[in-house]
Formats: sequence, structure tokens, C-alpha cells
Amino acid sequence: MEGPSCGPKCQEILECTHFEFNPTNKMCRLKRGRMTQSQAVRHGNMICGVRKGAEAVDWSNGNWAENCDFPQSQEISRHDIHPAQCGGKCQEDDDCTHYAFNQNDGKCRLKSGIADKKNAQYLADSKRVCGLRY
Repeated sequence: MEGPSCGPKCQEILECTHFEFNPTNKMCRLKRGRMTQSQAVRHGNMICGVRKGAEAVDWSNGNWAENCDFPQSQEISRHDIHPAQCGGKCQEDDDCTHYAFNQNDGKCRLKSGIADKKNAQYLADSKRVCGLRY
């Protein structure tokens, strides 16, 4: 893979938050986890970048946030309900630990597994909401 393709490839993959490219062996490594441009450190001739929109999730609303999802989590059910009802639907299901609502398809996705605020993935998409069971 050529260096200019590494950033766009990261942008295509939901879990990718940042990348590094080694021009010597033409290796592109896609990475995930919290990372900002100010945290990037130069190593030799490596080229690195942060996925556009990979900022941290803003949890100032409490147990829910906009522009996020838990892409690594197991989805247990989908519901056609209003976004404001998604958290309550999670509360009603004993297996639900967190949820995500996508206004693009109008689905509330109940999810299960270990989840907390630090593993929510920021998405530069104002039509998504995610939250934790409270």
C-alpha cells in the first residue's frame, strides 16, 4: 500500500482511530484507541495520522452521548423506536448493558458485554447516539 492510501483506508474502517505508514517497507498499520494529533510522536521516517473525526466522545450528558457507537460490542436486538426511548428499552432488557441509535436507519441497537465510556468510538456523524445502561 502506498502512503497516501493509508489515511483514507483508516477513514473507511469504523474501528480505526489512527494509523502509521512505514515508507521503507510500505507497511500501513491501522490502529484503534484514543489518540490525538498532539499525542503523535515522530519515529524515524514513519508517517502517522489521526482519523478525521476520531476525537473523544463527549459524555457531558451523563450516560449517553452523540456521535458515537460501540462497534466491538455484540448486538442483541434492534428496535424501531424514537431515539429518546432507546435508553429505556435497554433498561427493560436484562441482557442489555449499552445501546446505540442510528438515525440513518431509525434503529435502536441493544448491545451486551463489557462496555464503559472509554471504549465508545467517536463517529463524525451527528445522527448517532450511544449510551450505557444506568
